[in-house]
Amino acid sequence: MEIGVYRPGELTAADRAVWTAMQSQARLLGAPELANPFLSPEFTLAVGHCRRGVRIAVVREEGEPVAFFPFQRTRLGVGRAIGLGLSDAQGLVHRPGFQWDARELLRACSLAVWEFDHLVEGQKPFEWGPVAPSPPP
Repeated sequence: MEIGVYRPGELTAADRAVWTAMQSQARLLGAPELANPFLSPEFTLAVGHCRRGVRIAVVREEGEPVAFFPFQRTRLGVGRAIGLGLSDAQGLVHRPGFQWDARELLRACSLAVWEFDHLVEGQKPFEWGPVAPSPPP
């Protein structure tokens, strides 16, 4: 498994198409929470136009994208869910059955911690360790 981290404008059209296809298939494959528009490449690109530090981690296996993790990074290495405070769905968009290690993902993203307030179902690796639900505003 290899993890690359990109700015929104660096994500290729092919990667965006795979991300969109994963979301389209998610509903059919029993994971409708991953099809939420707040987890889409379009939302991530829009937030990237308005906020600093927006990044996308692309997880690849054998060169093919298997997961996308949109986030915002502060100068101090604190990660926040993309659109935190606006978005009601946060997490990793992934192919069915994909297993990941939250610490490995955050390390690859240069994050000490990842804050969220609306984690979608099926994100067990984020339910412990270096992640923290954000307090309500």
